[in-house]
Amino acid sequence: MAKATKAKDKGRRGRKPAAPAFVVPSKMDRATKRKVQQLIDAQLEEIQGKRKTPHLHRFRFNLVPVCWLAASLAGLACHSAHAYLIAVISAAIAVIAAVVATKGRPASTRHHVQGQAFWTATWLILFTVLGAGWWGALWETGWAAMAALWTERYRWKGPGPEPAGPTTVEIAWRELCEEQKWFATLGPPVKLAGGAGERYPIICNGRKTPIGKIISAPDAVAAAYDGTLTTVVVEPREDGVRSRGWLTILKTNTLMEPRHWDGIGLDPETGLAVVGRFPEGGDAHERFFQRGVGGGARHTIIGGADGSGKTGKLDQGLCISTASGLFMSVILDPQMGQALPAWQDQLPYACGIEECMAYLRGLYVAMMARSEQLAATRWVHPRTDRVHKGMGFFDPFIEIVDPETGQRRPLGLPYVEIVIDEAPILLAVKGAAELITNIAKLGRKVGFRLVLAAQVPSLAELKAAELRSILVGGNVFGFRAGDKVSGGMLNLTGKPHELPKYFPNGEPTRGLCYCDTIEARGSVPMRSDWIEEERLYDFAEDAAYPSDADVANAISVSLGAEEQRASQLAAAAEDAAAQQLRVLGVLTSPLSTADLIAGCDGMRVSEVADAVDALETDGKIRRRKDDRLERVP
Repeated sequence: MAKATKAKDKGRRGRKPAAPAFVVPSKMDRATKRKVQQLIDAQLEEIQGKRKTPHLHRFRFNLVPVCWLAASLAGLACHSAHAYLIAVISAAIAVIAAVVATKGRPASTRHHVQGQAFWTATWLILFTVLGAGWWGALWETGWAAMAALWTERYRWKGPGPEPAGPTTVEIAWRELCEEQKWFATLGPPVKLAGGAGERYPIICNGRKTPIGKIISAPDAVAAAYDGTLTTVVVEPREDGVRSRGWLTILKTNTLMEPRHWDGIGLDPETGLAVVGRFPEGGDAHERFFQRGVGGGARHTIIGGADGSGKTGKLDQGLCISTASGLFMSVILDPQMGQALPAWQDQLPYACGIEECMAYLRGLYVAMMARSEQLAATRWVHPRTDRVHKGMGFFDPFIEIVDPETGQRRPLGLPYVEIVIDEAPILLAVKGAAELITNIAKLGRKVGFRLVLAAQVPSLAELKAAELRSILVGGNVFGFRAGDKVSGGMLNLTGKPHELPKYFPNGEPTRGLCYCDTIEARGSVPMRSDWIEEERLYDFAEDAAYPSDADVANAISVSLGAEEQRASQLAAAAEDAAAQQLRVLGVLTSPLSTADLIAGCDGMRVSEVADAVDALETDGKIRRRKDDRLERVP
């Protein structure tokens, strides 16, 4: 049996594969059946590798007007021979044959052939009866018009253009997809403005390759086109369809040259400000607040390694909020004033841990006081014009009913912006994480905006998962990172650790980052706009700064309480030192605890015990084996 099967297979090896069996449906008119059969024959010839030989009647359609010309002129011959009956019969046969032959033809062919047939039959009879004369010009004009239309349609046009082959971009994409096992193709390119480059639609087979799989490999895509992360960019489509995306290929590294800040604040209607640009030139925005019922302040978190541009972004944000005239900005600097020095003499500025904590306590008290105030405020709904009590949102432009005059007026309170550079230093202090987290939770509804910068936005640094979750829900900027996990901590699609330290021209990539803002382009690098140092100081000195008396007063009260507390602590420290000196003075020789207490006349037992504990800790006294205390020489 096996031998027979092998012999059978061996006999089949040299044969050509049999042509597939095509069957023409029986329920079909004759003309359609003929067309289908012709298509089938052509497909069979292509499958079997047969080359179609040219037919002798290849140009038969070009001769049709000449035939009708000859038929019309035959009327002159019939006129000379007085063959009137033959002319009539010939005209009738021509018309009937044309109608029958073109019954199943396309409309254009049918109309042309039947029209020329009727025209020829008419003039065949007229020429037979009248012979030649001036009316021949009318016949010639009609024939020429129909012949020209026919010739235009069926003239020989030569071979069609060769189909365009794949471009180098498409070839590279196919090779990349084959290597990465992606099922995706590129659509026709779209030219970018100014000839900056091209943008290709990415069409994925969503069941096998979501667009996120391609976005997660920006390094592989950039390498496939010999580009950088800022010249070859892949991102999802704007409508969020997860099987579609964009591939942008730029001719030059547009982010290599910094763009200067335009000096404009923000749009008071939307709360949006231009803070940078994407590689193709599109603006990147940051939302500082949102207007209307349900609106409020929006927080910002900034991550990145030392020298990546975090401080520059903080300075830019302060310039924008100050230029808007809508913000009272407060800076908390645990680095003793080194973080944002241009603003030290211009804004409420806390230097050092103790002062930052005092500011935090005051800001928290002011936030809660404003919350209480808004809860009792009567405001006017902008759509219905109805008056409601209790604002569960914050909009300084919303109309309220003045509690003293009863007249309508804008709320008029400024937003409060709290900027914290090197936030993990402050968050490590006892009580700071709780205060900052509560401000982040409750601040939106009362117009308190938190801007926090950290080199590594980890839970170990930020101390609270809640705080990071709240901040990541606002504006996110991830500058160059020194580890692979920072981008994931900030919920960015892009990978900040892959951003280079230097541009090809040798300049540092300061300001280069990934951002998650209103554009939702977390996989596309952007560069924040640059403010020169001299211009920054000039702006800070000349700007007008709005303020909130209640917030300023709460900070002052907190600072006063902190100073009082510090004085009390200093006095207590002095008392403790004096008590320790007295114990040392009594302890001139080894004494039991009872004798030491008796010798320290005027001191409470607890004070003696505290002094002994402190001196033992400092190594100034020690307890002997017989349980007596003695001074350490």
